[in-house]
Amino acid sequence: MENNLGAQQAVSTTQAGNDARAQYAQYLEQEPESRLALHRWMKRLQAASIGLAVGIFVKALFASINWTQAPLEIPFWWMCFALCGVPLTIFFGLDLIILRAAVFPVRFGNIRQMVTVTGGRAVIVGLGFIVVALAWAGFVLAIAYSTVTFNMDLLQTAIRIFTAVVGVTVTILILSTLVRNVSRTPAK
Repeated sequence: MENNLGAQQAVSTTQAGNDARAQYAQYLEQEPESRLALHRWMKRLQAASIGLAVGIFVKALFASINWTQAPLEIPFWWMCFALCGVPLTIFFGLDLIILRAAVFPVRFGNIRQMVTVTGGRAVIVGLGFIVVALAWAGFVLAIAYSTVTFNMDLLQTAIRIFTAVVGVTVTILILSTLVRNVSRTPAK
């Protein structure tokens, strides 16, 4: 009986995902050609930024293995790799702002659904993506600058901020996983 319920939830989740995608496709059909052209360009730029990330990762890996380069070249390439997600995130945010629509996977307890966001909310989400990307870029650039200039005060501050953010994020993820697992276990 329990397996059947899980199968029904999976079918309803799949149907909800298909409904969200259909709603998104219907929204895109109503958009003018100029917005759709910008959307296609944003998709191309997103793909190019993924290719750039792969290329920089390979270069950083090569620089780490081949130690004949200048001593600061290894951290330089790894910092560049840490920044590779910034253009992708900015292009994704701009795509949301241009189209004013997106489909996101959202988890509600044990159910994972696809949700369509349109209008002003999509613009706010797009701006949020851009702000987070720029904050990450500023943080990585502060670490890179402090590494190159040997500014230990700035480096210690950046490391403290990074460890605090990672610590809070890991704690929230662990607690949410525990709550989800406890809510799933049947009472005896």
